[in-house]
Amino acid sequence: MMMHAPLLLIYAIGPAASFNNAAARTPIIPSFAIRQNVPPMRSSYTNAIHLSPPYRPPSRIQQSSSNNNTTPSFSNQKPPTAVYLLLLLNISIFLLDKVLRIPSIPRTFYLFHHPRSLRWYQTITACFCHADRAHLGGNALLLLLFGRSVEDDLGPVGLVLSFLLCGAAANVASLLLLPSATVSVGASGAVYGLFVVSTLAGLGKGMGWRKVA
Repeated sequence: MMMHAPLLLIYAIGPAASFNNAAARTPIIPSFAIRQNVPPMRSSYTNAIHLSPPYRPPSRIQQSSSNNNTTPSFSNQKPPTAVYLLLLLNISIFLLDKVLRIPSIPRTFYLFHHPRSLRWYQTITACFCHADRAHLGGNALLLLLFGRSVEDDLGPVGLVLSFLLCGAAANVASLLLLPSATVSVGASGAVYGLFVVSTLAGLGKGMGWRKVA
């Protein structure tokens, strides 16, 4: 056992000595040299964030929606003007006749059924005259309701022509049916005629004028 002890010691020291020699031969690189040779780490994510442009909302979606007409546009519709003009004309003539009591208004604008006092234009001017405030208020309400509907369908010119033609036709009918001592005033025939025109215009939109006829 004493003879084998040196051999065991040599085998134990030998690998350690060779490891020390290999470690001694390896050059020692200082830490600052390693830091200089190794480039700094850069994150592609941060570069992408810095290089990307600022966010802008897409404009093509708005253009496509406007081109496809997904939402209805009311820019082409004009506000009603002719119906308010007719209302103003009726109220003005009523004030001149009943409040200011201008004598030329009854003699000129009223529809006299007697042949000596009858004038052809009175079949139109009598549509703008009224007997009292209740008469004016009722016709003004009907004119506002049916007149706006006709103006939306036929336009302002169509409304004025419909009002005048219907009123004149109603006054001509009253001349033929009522006695000669009658005096006619009011826009009742005109506004009821606007009701018929608005009804036919609504039917013409849904069914077509040929089907109605």
